[in-house]
Amino acid sequence: MLDQVNEEIEANIQITREIESEIVKCSDVERALAAKESDLTKTLYFSHFELTGLLTVVSKFSDYLICFPLSHRA
Repeated sequence: MLDQVNEEIEANIQITREIESEIVKCSDVERALAAKESDLTKTLYFSHFELTGLLTVVSKFSDYLICFPLSHRA
């Protein structure tokens, strides 16, 4: 009877270790995904900043062409 209880305890301990191992793996994956998300967010903000700058330049150039059409320049 005592041997059976000990075996069940050992089995439960093994299951607990396996669960803990899976938790550690999930935590590692979660950390890696958080780092990737951070990199992608940074890239998004840089791209947005760059596009905003380019759109501003295009807008100013369009305004310039409206005020000074190419056909009227010397």
